[in-house]
Amino acid sequence: DDVGTHSLVYDPTSGNHTWRDIPFQAPAINADETELKVKLSADGVAKGQLVLKAQGKNGSFFRRLSRNTDLLSQLVQRVSGALLPGSVSQEATAWEVKDLTVPAVVTAETESKTATRKEGDTLRLRVPNDWSPRSLFALASRKQPLVLGTPSQTTFRFSVTLPDGYQPKTLPSSGELKSRCLSFSRKTGFSGQVFQMEQTVQMLCERISAEEYAQYRAQADAISKMQEEELVMMPSKAKAKGAAR
Repeated sequence: DDVGTHSLVYDPTSGNHTWRDIPFQAPAINADETELKVKLSADGVAKGQLVLKAQGKNGSFFRRLSRNTDLLSQLVQRVSGALLPGSVSQEATAWEVKDLTVPAVVTAETESKTATRKEGDTLRLRVPNDWSPRSLFALASRKQPLVLGTPSQTTFRFSVTLPDGYQPKTLPSSGELKSRCLSFSRKTGFSGQVFQMEQTVQMLCERISAEEYAQYRAQADAISKMQEEELVMMPSKAKAKGAAR
């Protein structure tokens, strides 16, 4: 809690004390990982599992929350609903909440009946993500610095199995946007019947100056545009031919 401060450090054994700067830790020390795996049906229903992992500040938060099953279930429902609108989570379970040397883990089953929307013969899925820059960079300009807090890292992995008889028509793009204080990368791919995406966000600074803010807001706009891309699915050729006959 005292990283990034000028602190009084006291040694109770020797009785000596000194003032020193406590450096910030690497972003990976305060790391969150979210993984969502779902399978789609042709009627737009998505079923799967949500896995939350955290170390550092949020790991401590998960461990405290695990003592109250109702609060834990509420947290998982909020996360599930943000990733898949209209989803319902159940069987929220906390794992690894006693050992401080490993990340805290929470798992749950999730289901959404409105995961996709149909346009003509295509199914469209707005790819979920667990981090958006919109609220952070909402102002057009600033007179004071934007405080980001302790450097942190957020990783989101998403995989979806397409419905039987469907193939991808349009895939969300991969990309990378980096600056001194903010790093964003997204990798996407398709193999077999499964679309996969991995998104990593790193906050590398404690704050952004008012003078630098404009360039970061432009970066945030580019990230938001990428995150709005959809996975578009269409009937496979064999299915389409069968329907025509």
